[in-house]
This record gives sequence, structure tokens and C-alpha cells, in this order.
Amino acid sequence: MVIPTLIGVTILVFLLVRLLPGDVVQQLSGENAQLSKEQRLEVRKELGLDKPVFQQYFVWMSHVARGDLGESLQTKVSVTSELRHRLPVTFELGLLALAISLCVSLPIGVLAAVRQDSILDYVARSGAIAFLSIPSFWMGTLVMVLPNKWWGWAPPIQYKNIWEDPGENLYMLIIPAAILGMLLSGTVMRMTRAQMLEVLRQDYVRTAWSKGLRERTVVARHAIRNAFIPVVTIVGLQIPILVGGTVILETIFSIPGVGRYLLFSIASLDYPVVQAINLIVATVIVLTNLAVDVTYGFLDPRIRFN
Repeated sequence: MVIPTLIGVTILVFLLVRLLPGDVVQQLSGENAQLSKEQRLEVRKELGLDKPVFQQYFVWMSHVARGDLGESLQTKVSVTSELRHRLPVTFELGLLALAISLCVSLPIGVLAAVRQDSILDYVARSGAIAFLSIPSFWMGTLVMVLPNKWWGWAPPIQYKNIWEDPGENLYMLIIPAAILGMLLSGTVMRMTRAQMLEVLRQDYVRTAWSKGLRERTVVARHAIRNAFIPVVTIVGLQIPILVGGTVILETIFSIPGVGRYLLFSIASLDYPVVQAINLIVATVIVLTNLAVDVTYGFLDPRIRFN
């Protein structure tokens, strides 16, 4: 289903982006520019927008098949070359956020289930609900404003490439990554706790307890692997949320990633850029879901793929 899904995504993105309000010709010429009808038609012809929509789609797909994502209508810069610089930034931010989310949610979720109805369990559940309730844009704005008002400190907004200055790069990305990671951890934490509680009540786990095995052995060898199958699914489904969160946080923290580029391109009706970014994001999501499906077979020996 990967290939037909991606084809369906390209059709939807190509059509929906053209339903955005506004005129791309007016955007390119400036809001106050007065163009005659002939001039507008000439600009549309230069951009290839005078052709029928289905013909524009096949022209675009023929270029995509050759690895050409087109040229920005606003800057006249190749979209491929622009994304080559911006994609690593967004991927780094997303991977950092995902790592923080898993490092927080998985251990706490397991401990909350093992110590059900303890103080740790109540604190973990309350924290998970709080993380689910807080919007990323609100938390990001507070982090930008309050420390500057109270202590005269603000997060860095000058981006440094990881290969040029790894320390400065991590210093800039760790705060937005921590915000996004903590907000994502609530869902994973609750799912981990729920699945662990269900597995710990199974007969084979009771048998392991009755054999006198240590708690660490029972939890690590008999419970975690079976409990983590739904958790892996949730982590895979968070990839779109991860991408959406980077759009907001990249704008707040002035991070030169794909999110900021997409936001600017939507506002300026830059069709090739919006189409290219959505195609890449959709490809990442579809391949991630494929990887999640394959991972099931490694987590549970009872699952086999023919």
C-alpha cells in the first residue's frame, strides 16, 4: 500500500494547495502592483499555470520521478537544494524530541504500572495528563518570554550547523526539542502504563512470579516485549504530530528548518515548495508506518509475515 498511498497524497496535495485563497500572480508582483489582464496571463504562462490542472499534475510528477522537485516561485531557487540544507535541521530537532519523549515516557510508564496506585503512579498519571493538555506554541512562547523578563536570559536564535559547532547547535535545539518531547511523552507514557498493567495480569506472568523469578527478570524478559507492541504503534503515529510541532517551534525559536520554510511558502502561495515538503513528509510517515509493522515481528515471535 506504500506506492498507491503516496500517489493519493500527491494528488490531494496538488489539488488542495490550489484551493488556498489568494492569487499567486498578485503575490509575486506585490500587493500594490496593478497588472493588466494580458500581463497576468503572461505571468501565468511563464509559471505553467495556464494549463489544465491535470496536465500541471502530470508535468510535476514527471519532474518528481527524475528527482526534480521544481523551483520556488518566490526566490527562483531550486527546492531540492533548499531542502538539502533545511531537512537535516528538522530531522535533528525531531529525533532529539523523539529521544527525549521515549527516555521520559517508557521508564516512567513501566514503573507506574509495576508500582500501581503508589505515589509514583499518581504523579506519573498527573504529569501525563498535564503534558497532553499543554499546547506547544504556548509553552514555547513562555520559554521565550518569561526567562528574558525575569533573569535577562533568552534562548539562542542564531543557528549553528552541527558540523561547524556541535555544542552551540545542541544548545539551540535542546530547548525546543525538550518542549516537543515532553509534550509527546504524555501519550506514550499512558499507553505504556496501560499495556504493562494488562500484560502483568496475564497467566504466563503469574507463572513467572510463582516460579520465584526476580521482579526485574519478570518485567524485562516476560512483560515489556509483549506490552510494547501497541506502544510502538503509538510512537509511529506520533511522527505526523512531530512534524507539525516542528513547524510551530521552528517559527518561535527561529530555527531554519523545513517547518518555517513551509509556513512562509503557504503564506506566499509557493506551490512547488508546499507540494515538495508535503510529499517528503508523507513519504517519511508512510515508511515509518511500514517500519512499525515490520517491527512487530521482532517484538513478538508469534507474529510472522508471509
